[in-house]
Amino acid sequence: MRNLNDQWLVGEILAYQGKYKESAAHFVKNQLVDKAINLYTTLKQFKEANDLIKKHGNKSDPVILMKQAEYLRDTGQWKEAAELFAQAGRFREAIEIYGKRSVLDSIMEVCKNLDKQKNKADIELCAKYFRQAGHHTFAK
Repeated sequence: MRNLNDQWLVGEILAYQGKYKESAAHFVKNQLVDKAINLYTTLKQFKEANDLIKKHGNKSDPVILMKQAEYLRDTGQWKEAAELFAQAGRFREAIEIYGKRSVLDSIMEVCKNLDKQKNKADIELCAKYFRQAGHHTFAK
């Protein structure tokens, strides 16, 4: 157990020194892949985090998708953010991003894949945006 704590500490020190790649490599080498993924996520280096997830066979983490989507939304990359929100199952956020910009075809794409029972509120939100845009046929 002490060795694991020592390896974790070395990785943390490298990160605090600004040696992020070395830190991540150290974490991976010592079977602390989650620490490396967390490091890259904190640094907003989502591509690297996702590459580690794929390389080490970990299941894609919806939390990382959410953080990436929030970052993209906050930096004005609304289309990419909405796509990631939808991938992460956060349909309301995706619909709201598209709805505020009246991107009706994208709203339609999100809505047509929703379960009528589980996502009733999200479907109603889609209908609201269609009504606001004067597309009453799709609002039904």
